[in-house]
Amino acid sequence: MIIDTTVLVDLLRGSHQARSFLSRVPLKDRLISAVTIAELVEGCRNRRELAVLERELRLYEVIWIDEAQSQLADRWHRRLRLSKGIGYLDCLIGAAAFCSSLPLMTLNEKHFRVLPGVIVSRPY
Repeated sequence: MIIDTTVLVDLLRGSHQARSFLSRVPLKDRLISAVTIAELVEGCRNRRELAVLERELRLYEVIWIDEAQSQLADRWHRRLRLSKGIGYLDCLIGAAAFCSSLPLMTLNEKHFRVLPGVIVSRPY
């Protein structure tokens, strides 16, 4: 499964639900998109938060964005931005899930459900 930024933000904010969910996910199944890393780093307000994030990120395998994912995200973004309000970064995360044939665990079902073929699940 690919774990979306929303779940990790919850975890870093101390959510017991996020911690409980992630504790049940085997380490080999903890995948995140490179976009999630960028979003999380952007949210850090100081070096302490960045250090906490760096420790947490060691527990996840990263799916790096490739050309096929970028092209798919671009197509989705152009088609759905105005009608559904989905942003390019969410399109990239969705494309990583779609191209990997993995479900996306997110708290932001509204945006990701509009992406054709992306399997979206709410983890808690």
